[in-house]
Amino acid sequence: MAIPQYPEYRREAKPWPLTNEITFAICFLAGREASAALCIALCKHTGASVAHEATYYEPFAFWDWHGVHPDDTYAREWKSQRMWEYHRGFSYDALHMFGYPTARERWARFKDDLNNHPTKTEWVKSIAAAHWMGTEDLLWIAKNLQKLEALDLSDAPFADRGGKHHWAVLVDQDSGTSSGVVSDLFRGLKWLGLPDFRNVNDQVASALVRGILDRCTGLSALSVRHRQSSDDITDPHDYVCRLPSMIAAFGPSALTHLELRLPFMCLDGLMINLDIRGSTIRHIGIDLGAWIQLHPKGKKTTEELKEIDVKKTARLAAKKERFDIYEGVHNARLQAEEKWRLPRSHIKDEGSAYTELYSRNAKHAFEQNFYDPDRESIPPHVPVFTNAHDASDCEHFDHGHADDLKLSLSDADPSTLPEMLNNMYRAAGNNPDFKLFPLEPEWQGNSNDPLHPFALIQRPTSSSLVSKTSSTPGESQNVYKWLNRTFNWRPVFDWDSLVRCKAMGHDQAYKQLWERYGLDSPHSICHDANAEIADHFQSLKFAGIPIHIFFGRRCLDSPSLYWGWPYNKHDWSKWLIASFGANIGLVASLVDTLSIMYDLRDPIDASSPLNVSASSFPRPTCPWARDRLPCPFATQWCSTPISPRGQKMANKHLLRPPSVLKPLAPHFRTLPSSG
Repeated sequence: MAIPQYPEYRREAKPWPLTNEITFAICFLAGREASAALCIALCKHTGASVAHEATYYEPFAFWDWHGVHPDDTYAREWKSQRMWEYHRGFSYDALHMFGYPTARERWARFKDDLNNHPTKTEWVKSIAAAHWMGTEDLLWIAKNLQKLEALDLSDAPFADRGGKHHWAVLVDQDSGTSSGVVSDLFRGLKWLGLPDFRNVNDQVASALVRGILDRCTGLSALSVRHRQSSDDITDPHDYVCRLPSMIAAFGPSALTHLELRLPFMCLDGLMINLDIRGSTIRHIGIDLGAWIQLHPKGKKTTEELKEIDVKKTARLAAKKERFDIYEGVHNARLQAEEKWRLPRSHIKDEGSAYTELYSRNAKHAFEQNFYDPDRESIPPHVPVFTNAHDASDCEHFDHGHADDLKLSLSDADPSTLPEMLNNMYRAAGNNPDFKLFPLEPEWQGNSNDPLHPFALIQRPTSSSLVSKTSSTPGESQNVYKWLNRTFNWRPVFDWDSLVRCKAMGHDQAYKQLWERYGLDSPHSICHDANAEIADHFQSLKFAGIPIHIFFGRRCLDSPSLYWGWPYNKHDWSKWLIASFGANIGLVASLVDTLSIMYDLRDPIDASSPLNVSASSFPRPTCPWARDRLPCPFATQWCSTPISPRGQKMANKHLLRPPSVLKPLAPHFRTLPSSG
């Protein structure tokens, strides 16, 4: 029998049409995962080597480390492999685990790869350090990644009770050879990421800015990221003045860009203080989407208790019980003022700092859920300053800025979205020498989440704030024009809650709107509220911002139907003849884009049209079958039953579970994607 002549593999039929420069530029903008996917798809094409190099440009970023324990196996147990297999981790030989590696394993493999292939060290231009990395890891970065241009130290550790931490090698300039290697690394940096250093009690953050910033002589951009800590900033001068003061004092002359990865609502005061201190910064970057998601205040969050919250509460309760028991015995046998034989209980022990400060904020990429309307953001914390120090007590500024500080704090905590946008617009207008620019949005900060339409029309509750920060319709258009021009703002509005006003939940964040428009009334049709929303949509259109409305953003365990569930024969007959308006009539003519996410899983009490077993797996299409040639894999791809073989009972019949009609089809990753 003659050997069949198979067609040329179509992926290699033509050369890669793009040059290496264009391919690398595309990969640089697309990111690490997209570059890896392109590298796999190109296979033996010439562009594959460029895509492979692009995957090393930024091998680790902040969110790869933040909140993740170095030996955490959660990803291995729950993450489905993206590129090769659609399964989770498993064990073989009863000893070895196969699956997604832990953070420590990823770092070890990365170092081994670069040690075995030294040429790859020149590909790495940006990297983030993890909070658990020690002196050996940090020195390895300094010695091997000599072409590094960006270093992210935002995920810094916290100091112990003695003030010690394992990143001392970065700030210690008297450590001989190690200090010289680290200094060479800092001199070559163009971008540096640091944790928020406004809190004087955060010894590590303060040490990093004091010991590193002035050594980065070629630094042009500084990123300051929010740092979740149990110690709040209590001094108003630290809250407003410390950030610009430290930057002006230690920042190099080449520093011109400041990226704010934290909610800093005293934007006007920041610009004024940077200018007064003679800072060279003239560009300030903001993640506008993350700032917008913080408003309005009082947004409801999920009522589900997290495991970390349960453990923290139990730990504190146990410590309080221990303290109370010992205090009673101590006072009964000794005097209350005498020395305690048992150390006094503290709020946190040595091991709980990691649990509270890191595990709480872990956001694994494979857990990203765009459809969860109750996702939590890190709220901006504006302290209540009851006894603000006199201006002469401020170590960061000269005497006489107390009035400016009070004005900054009065506008520091806007409760509504219009207030926040107005403050930003006025801050930019009052400081024309500064230029705001948008930062790359991060889904971990809910930057790309849709907005509730009520956020546009909510007003301040205080009459003083109404007169101070509320804007006229003409000024709103100016604000929207400025947002379009400065940030290229493209909001998406979640219309789901307005489809049926009578069924809307009572979100306390919009309590004022419920009272103003009588939305609690069973006869309300949201007409007045929609009319005001339409006015703002018109202003957005006039400012050049397209209107994008979104339907169907619901949790995976909720049906996509607005009517018809749960099924009732009497109500069903009414639903069939009812007109579908979705309360969108007043804004329909203004909508540029309408997105509807409809879940194709069966939402009603009926048998599913296609019952696919969770154990089945979609097979790839055979490339030879398209040309009607014999497939060389025919013997390997034998037909298998759709469902797994069931267990037989003593009577030789299969043991089957009782048939239950579920409201929704199971949401397994192995099933075809729904929607």
